[in-house]
Amino acid sequence: MVDRLKDIKKKILEITQRKLFINTVYSLGGKGIAMVLFMLADILCARLFTKDEYGEWNFFYAIATMFFWIVGFGISASTKVYAAKVRNDQQELNKYVNSGFLLRIIVTVIFIPILLLLGSVFAERLGYPDKYPNLKMLLFLGVFLVAFYTVNEFCKDTFIAMVKFKNMFWIAVAEYSGYLIWGTVGILLIGGTTGIAIGYILALMQCVAIDYWLLHRDGIRLGLNRFADKSNVSTIFNYALPILFISFGTLVLTEMDTVMLGIFSPPSEAGIYSIAKKTLSKITHINFAISSSVMTQFALITKENIEYKKRLYHRVVGMNLMLTMFISMVLLVAGPWGIKVLYGERYAQAGIVLRMLVPYYFMYGTGLFFSALLDYQEKANVRSVLYMMMVVLNLIFNYVLIPRFGAVGAAAATVMAMIPYYLGNMLESHLVFVRIKKCKDTQMKGK
Repeated sequence: MVDRLKDIKKKILEITQRKLFINTVYSLGGKGIAMVLFMLADILCARLFTKDEYGEWNFFYAIATMFFWIVGFGISASTKVYAAKVRNDQQELNKYVNSGFLLRIIVTVIFIPILLLLGSVFAERLGYPDKYPNLKMLLFLGVFLVAFYTVNEFCKDTFIAMVKFKNMFWIAVAEYSGYLIWGTVGILLIGGTTGIAIGYILALMQCVAIDYWLLHRDGIRLGLNRFADKSNVSTIFNYALPILFISFGTLVLTEMDTVMLGIFSPPSEAGIYSIAKKTLSKITHINFAISSSVMTQFALITKENIEYKKRLYHRVVGMNLMLTMFISMVLLVAGPWGIKVLYGERYAQAGIVLRMLVPYYFMYGTGLFFSALLDYQEKANVRSVLYMMMVVLNLIFNYVLIPRFGAVGAAAATVMAMIPYYLGNMLESHLVFVRIKKCKDTQMKGK
């Protein structure tokens, strides 16, 4: 009997590890293709535009990215957590996905007139038309960009919850090839930054259509009246709030520096900084791919499986650590040379900024696993406090350093603001296992 149980356990572990491997391959493949295609689109954009045009596009895209996070409202991540817990129950899964999608539509509809108003009111204060001649039209188009982007992200998080990484692969291909193809067509036919914005909107519309087809094929029926549940909507909304605060911290960390550069410095500084920041941002997709493919395994940690889950967690964290260290060394040695080759000599200063941002990449790339564990264990409140601390520090450092040092100052501010958040998340993720084990030991003593 004991031997039979051991054989069953061994087979379960083999199946789990095989699924982890396949999911990781799909996830890494999708992120790898996304990284290459996005960088190609960005390089083409930098070479077709003047330095000021490229700076204007990056300034606008930083603003749009901030609204991706704000309008996103934490809904996708919150839905992902609850959908992952019931992914084996098709009926419950449909309820959670439709409840989250209903909330997604409501929040987007509420924000559309707000974004239109903000665009018309603040365009001149942000540099239109003297500094950024196309900014007003870009902010108008940004409303549509944000709407389609948030729907696409909701669908991608749903696929993660369902452990459908093959779908994620094809969506990554569709999205980033769309940016490259439609963005190029927009620049050539319409011209300037307006053309590429329209191209990005078309790429996201294409993705949303594919998302719908893939969800329907995998049994998710988007019938809001039939499947959406009020209690589920409330549950997703309540957990989305702390994630929203975390998202606000993310946008400040990743985009506020570019926005402040665009306001306080010449347009070219925003472009130089964005090259380094986007290079690292796309490389973090490698770490995110690994995290996405394996961290759903930690949605349920119980007293019975804690030892296995703890060993698995340490294993994947250790593998990611080694990979991140290797990539960091490559960036330090070859990063500036690569930027000169790909973007041209006129953007050589971005290589200095890239080297300064390598510690940020290391902390972000390894910290993804800490953050994912806390989210799946419904500890987003803890992360939100740490994030708000990071937000305040980042704003202070940017305000002090950007006017004096430009892009270099923005890089230093980003790294310094990240340190306390990273260390706090590391500690809290360790305490997750400590608390569950302590509870288990207490119950055993009680017996």
